[in-house]
Formats: sequence, C-alpha cells, structure tokens
Amino acid sequence: MSKSEPFHVHLKASNQNLVYGYPGLSDTLPRIMSVLEIRTRDGSPFTIVSIHAEINTKQSVSVSETIFTSKEAEKTTQVFSRLVYNNSTMVKPILGLDVPFLIPLPSTIQTSVKNEAWGFRTDNYLSFKLVYNKAREVSYWDFLVPIKRYDTLPALPVFAKPIVGSFASWDGKYNVEYSIPYQSFSIDDEIIVYIRVAAIGSGSSKLKLRRIQLELREAVEVYQTGFPIKQKTVITALKEFDGEAGRLQGSGVSCKLQLNLERYDMPSEKQINNAGLTATASPIMNQRLSPNSYSPLNSMTRVNTTIKDNVPIGLPSTHIRSFSIEGGLFSLRHSLNFKIKVSRGKDSVYSQDIYICPFKTSDADLIYRAVQSERLKVPERYRKMTLSQLSETMLQKPIIYDTNSVQDWEKLGLSKRTLGGTGKYLSHVLE
Repeated sequence: MSKSEPFHVHLKASNQNLVYGYPGLSDTLPRIMSVLEIRTRDGSPFTIVSIHAEINTKQSVSVSETIFTSKEAEKTTQVFSRLVYNNSTMVKPILGLDVPFLIPLPSTIQTSVKNEAWGFRTDNYLSFKLVYNKAREVSYWDFLVPIKRYDTLPALPVFAKPIVGSFASWDGKYNVEYSIPYQSFSIDDEIIVYIRVAAIGSGSSKLKLRRIQLELREAVEVYQTGFPIKQKTVITALKEFDGEAGRLQGSGVSCKLQLNLERYDMPSEKQINNAGLTATASPIMNQRLSPNSYSPLNSMTRVNTTIKDNVPIGLPSTHIRSFSIEGGLFSLRHSLNFKIKVSRGKDSVYSQDIYICPFKTSDADLIYRAVQSERLKVPERYRKMTLSQLSETMLQKPIIYDTNSVQDWEKLGLSKRTLGGTGKYLSHVLE
C-alpha cells in the first residue's frame, strides 16, 4: 500500500464562480481564479516546494458505423500550464498553505458538453502537481471544472445582422432569394426564413413551383481520425403550391417558413439525471485521483469521476443537448437546407450555415447584458498586462500556517492542547 500524503487539498469554498469573465470572448478576460487550500491531515507538519497548475481538456467520441459497430477516438489537450507557487529556496515545515491562483482561459478552450445522440463528450480538468518534503515527493490533484463558451450569443454584433442570400437553379431557369433575421439562434427560438422564387428570363413561362422544403440539419465532423462526416435532419418545414399559385413568371412566388427550435433535442429527465445535474450536485468536484489511475499531469488515462449512484458530473445543465460546437477533436455544425421542387425544370438543393446557441432566449439576453457590463468593468490596463503582473494585481499573497503559531493551529480547527505534536481537530475532540 502506497504512503498517503501528510496533507489534503481542495479548492476554497465560495459563493463566487470559479470562472470569471466569459470564455470565448477575450475582451472579458476569461480566467479561473480561486484559492488552493492545503491542510495537514492529522496535525503533522510538512513542506511544500512547488505547485504546478494545468488546464487539460479531455474529449471522447463514439460514432456508429453500422447497427453493430462504432468507431471511437479520444484526445487530451493541455490548454494552459504555469507554476503557481515556488518556495524551493526557503522550505520550512508548515501546517497549511493557501495559494491564490489565476489561470487565463485562452480562445482555444473547449466548452464542457455531453451529447448522447452523437456519442461525444468534453470535460475540462483543473490539475495540480505538488512537490513536497525534502525527498521531493510528488502528489497529483484534479478537479472537474464546467466551462461554457459564450461566442455564439445571438446578440453579439457578428451574429445580430441578417443573412441575405440567393442561388440559381442548376438549369438556370429560376432564382431563389432568401433572408434570415439573425445568424445565431437560442434553443427556444423560432427560425423565420423569407423566400422568393422567380423565373429567370421569358423562356420559362411554363415553369411552376411545386414545393419548398426547409430543413434544419446538423453534422458531426471528427478530425484526423478517418471518421466519415455524419449528418441528419432534425426539423422540417414544408410549403406546397397548387396550379397557378406556383407560377414563377413575373414577380415569382414569395413565402415565409418557420422552424420551432423548442421541438429540437430537448433533454429528457433521464438525460439530466445521467449527467449528474441534480439540485445538490456541486459544479466543482473536489476529487482525489490516484496518480496511478488518472492525472493529466501524469498518465493521461481516463477515470470516471463520480458521485452518488455513479453519476458523472462536471457538465453545465445547458450543455447536455445539441448546439453548435467548433474545434478540438470534433465539431457539431448546423445548417438550413433549401429543397426547391418545380415542374418543367430542375429541382434545387442549397445549404446555409447558421449557429445554435445553448442558452434560452431570455437567458441569452441577460448573459449578453452581463458581458457588456464585464467589458466595462475590465480596465484597459489589465488587457496590456503580462500574466505575472495581472496575478500580482488581482491576487492576494499566499497564506502560510506556521507550526509554532497557536493562532494558526486554532485557525485550522486543531486542538490547542496538541500544539507541537500530531493533533486532533476540534470537531474530533467534541465528538
């Protein structure tokens, strides 16, 4: 049996978010800020030489090839790495240590997500490597951190303008014009598309429109694995035209089609429970994982972090459904497919890319206002600072709990009567 560390490690309990700013929007300075608390296990002193922190993203996907077979792939990416504490020149025994830390979340950070329909999942780990005692022993500690990206909010200027496009039929006999009010949509939105189909020239007098079919399609692409791109239609709207109502001469035929996203991929209660999204589930898992079983800083081998009833955690409640995801091991993209059926001419198919945001309309509006507020709160000088300068500005100094301090001994909840030896916590004394 391996010797356990003389301390335990956890993130400081707080009513504040662990993630500050808005990942995916760099001008809000997205970052993880917290305090790593290291405490003596039983009152015995120890020394901490250094602490190294990393953000690692673990992605996995399983794509069905046939009814009986599937292809699987996994990828772990180190997103960021830095030394958050270094005391190698003046190591002395201590009872505890509080280390404030700041880790920026770069634009490449992936959103935490689980999609049962497509068989993919992304988890983000905050990992610490502690070097301790004179023998320079190493201890690994890992925490699941739910990460949400906000770069598909419909109100963002890049998406708030309409899509206006057109395409001609393959035989050149008619033209299709369309307009869509926005480029990104919330999960409870209604996608409204205005379409006009008109003949080109005077040689198409007998051309008539029979049907316009509008489809919302999603496609999963897995990178550098040889996986085929998988696609499916998730919502369809249809408009049919009879006789003279479909005549395309002159001003042509205009119509409006709507796709209600509330019908699209609503997670069931079972999915929510399987994702560990119960009312009492903590968004951060203070989970001790053995270096021999899992650590992004060590073996990169997957371990299923669980709570009661083996329910996996670490996922935002909004992120167990289909929404647009780009990059990493896989992407999930959305598009509107136009299918035009005519008589006395060639049918046409055309595709227009759009984005589906994981938030409801009311939530997305509130989030965007919060984003605007955050942008105003972040001083311009912060954006020009180095990481070290930013850490010095935003963080307090580490707090050391001294072995010879009665006050520090009692702060840790240790019995005053055991000062200087292997102690008992006050809670144990009371019991």
